[in-house]
Amino acid sequence: AFGERIACGKSPTKKEAIALACMHAELIIDALGLALYPSDKEKQETHADECRKVNRWCSGPCGYEYHFTKPSPPPLQLVKESSVKTAAEVDSAASLESVLLSHAKAIEKFENVTELQRIDPAAHHIFVSYMAQYREDAKEVGSLFFVESLGVKGHEVYRATVTVPVPFVAGTTASTGSASVHDGDDVAVSSFVAIGIGTSEMEAETTASMHALSVLKSLDRPLLGSSTVGREKFQQRNLTRDTVIPPPYRYVVAHLGRIVVPGLSPARNIGGLPLAARQRGFSSEYHEARIQGARAGLPKSDWSLDADAEGYIIQNPSVNVQETRNYVHTLPSVRQADRFALVRLRDYLERHGKRLEAAVTSSMLETDEGLKRWVKKVVLPVPEAFGHVVAHGEAYTEEEALVMCAVHAELLLDELGIALYDLQALQERHCDAAGMLGRWAPYETHSTRRAVPTPPPVRKEHADSCLWARLSKETRKEGTAPCGEGIKQTVSSTHPPDGNYKAADGENHTDATATRKAEVVSPSPGVTDDALFDLAGLVFVHPSEFFRHAPRLLESYCGRQGVDISRCMRQYNVCNPLYGFVHRAIMEIPVPPQFGRRYALGCALTKKDAFFLCCMHAVYVLGELGIPIYIGPKQAEYAAIARSKGRHAPNPGDPLRPPNTNSPPGLKSLPDMHMEKPPLPRPPNRRECHKSRVWQGYVTACRGYIKKMKEQVVWDALFTKGKAPRSGVDLEDNGLDVVEALPLFTNVKSRLPQKCAAARLPAPPPLSFRFEVYGRPPHRRYLVEQPVLGTPFVARGMGEEGQEAVTRAAMHYEYILGIISGTVQGNSETGNFLRNRHGDLFDPTLRDFTPRGKLANMALHSTLRAPFCHYV
Repeated sequence: AFGERIACGKSPTKKEAIALACMHAELIIDALGLALYPSDKEKQETHADECRKVNRWCSGPCGYEYHFTKPSPPPLQLVKESSVKTAAEVDSAASLESVLLSHAKAIEKFENVTELQRIDPAAHHIFVSYMAQYREDAKEVGSLFFVESLGVKGHEVYRATVTVPVPFVAGTTASTGSASVHDGDDVAVSSFVAIGIGTSEMEAETTASMHALSVLKSLDRPLLGSSTVGREKFQQRNLTRDTVIPPPYRYVVAHLGRIVVPGLSPARNIGGLPLAARQRGFSSEYHEARIQGARAGLPKSDWSLDADAEGYIIQNPSVNVQETRNYVHTLPSVRQADRFALVRLRDYLERHGKRLEAAVTSSMLETDEGLKRWVKKVVLPVPEAFGHVVAHGEAYTEEEALVMCAVHAELLLDELGIALYDLQALQERHCDAAGMLGRWAPYETHSTRRAVPTPPPVRKEHADSCLWARLSKETRKEGTAPCGEGIKQTVSSTHPPDGNYKAADGENHTDATATRKAEVVSPSPGVTDDALFDLAGLVFVHPSEFFRHAPRLLESYCGRQGVDISRCMRQYNVCNPLYGFVHRAIMEIPVPPQFGRRYALGCALTKKDAFFLCCMHAVYVLGELGIPIYIGPKQAEYAAIARSKGRHAPNPGDPLRPPNTNSPPGLKSLPDMHMEKPPLPRPPNRRECHKSRVWQGYVTACRGYIKKMKEQVVWDALFTKGKAPRSGVDLEDNGLDVVEALPLFTNVKSRLPQKCAAARLPAPPPLSFRFEVYGRPPHRRYLVEQPVLGTPFVARGMGEEGQEAVTRAAMHYEYILGIISGTVQGNSETGNFLRNRHGDLFDPTLRDFTPRGKLANMALHSTLRAPFCHYV
């Protein structure tokens, strides 16, 4: 009854513009006679009294007086001193509200886009000159366009809209077509809305100008710089409701939106293939053969686009999108959604000039079972050659219905040959991942629509659905269970990745605990990811022992094989009941045919660590099979380095290992590794000690062992004993025993400066008592270690919350201060130790190093040089 009303606020900053829009909305509500507080009469009466004080009318708490036809108050704008006018100030003939309504309708109605390969910078100047003929001071305006940013900060796409006037010319014919405009042909001046999409405001305005000029040229309207010779025979045409308006112009090239994959960016397009490999990658025959090979080892339900029942693809109602595999950039299965499906749809719409909330349409259906089913539809903006494309999803909750719509949208775009992403490297990654999952996806947008059936809509049934029960029964009868299970055998690990030393003479010096279960990768394609990533069969790797050069080595090897590791490696995360979300990275290693299929596996808490572990495992597998990574002398140098670190690597000319050689176990880096006591590194063979690489490898292994032992002590204390780690110093340990038995003293930290002054010690610095986080929720622990300034002691505190750990550490700090202040005054043994702190490493009385000083000298000497060995 009140019509469409738009609240608008304009300001240089987004925050101020939102505040002005809210103020304008309140003015509109009051002007129409609506209650600002309809459910609270007391607040509405107070609001009416305040409005009367400023001479503004509003409805009282009772007896509303509606004004259905009253115009809305003018929009609000934050005025600052400036001589530059805005687009709204120039367009005085129409209200800003009507202009915004016409633009909103134009944005809502467009279903296709016109992709541009290049833009004409001169179009902006020509269009402004055209507008100057019909708008006063048009050239002085700051911007003729309404520009809106879409997407996340740092990855925005801009959409520019502008109302283009087209004067009525008497005695002319009209251009006919199928599109619509916003004014009839019976008025003196009609107009249409031009829309442009770009990655910057200038690009968006330029594409909108090109869109406007294309329509004006089709009407034979004179433009700046256009030739008038020979145009006498062309008669200017009027703009009518039947005039063909081309789809909005879009110029978005190599742009990343909401979906960001590490290592892929417009500035750094990694993974560039050689020409021969790229041609093979884009070959339709190669692509189809790869998809068929992947489908042979996957359940049909993962890739089949055939309807399950009633013309729908039916999704499993028991699957939770938060617990399924997540590739971020690709749908994991046709009948299995992931938590990023909605993000991908939102990203696609924003890069094509639309918002998800405005593009989606909702409805409800009543089923035969008496339940309400939500229906969500989204018109996907695609090139005009692909026609009208609508994504359709249904479910019994509104949120799940929107996710099903997002799943159907991705299936539609892939199957019809429309690129999901604008960055070529990301689209290639998406295409490769879809191919490994048995689905077809384009490397780039095709020129025409593929001659394939349109994927049916996607529906998610409820758990008690009769339809789902029937489908489950039919599936069990057909026996279409997930195929393939891995075969496990117990073998000895010959490349301990945890820093254990293996001498160059071939003797295996690893600890007995290094013998682990390794998973033998079957050459058949029926091995599932869950079987490969059995955590019990993977080997722990400490973060300090990551082989950081492994990606470079693997990229060098795969480059000679014509394979790009960024495109053949699958990365996703799964929900683990013990660790939460765990990232996986899996890659089929290109090896000679006699070795069958060999996989590199990496599992970690972060995507980056999983990638490093996968590359490390691939390098270990190549070395175990006797496959060289380099060619020539460089391989000999690499083999010597690898052997010094306990890994096998072939020398140039060495034969390959037998085909039945077992692959090393996959690698993992999870919190449990800190709970295991690391094995003690064995010293190298005495005859090899004079070699700098051998001795340096042993010293590095010892350094890593010491670091891991310290971490193991901390983790064992926090998670097994539930206490702060002990240091072995009686004063500190006794203090922790006392403090941990007391309740928390909340104000203890504020008393420390006074206590330090009484003990004649410096107070803790302002940014002290910083906690370290260990573990992941819900088993997270916080630890604070704060040195007591002026003493050799350290205050510690542990808690399940950060503030609890800080308070415990402050209580321990206060306890140490109390003991020190008493011992120094009493001249006790502790006081003498504190006063003679400088003699900790060197005793001036004996003119010799103390035992601790001698130990420090030995450690320094062992680190800086290899032992001198003399043989008689």
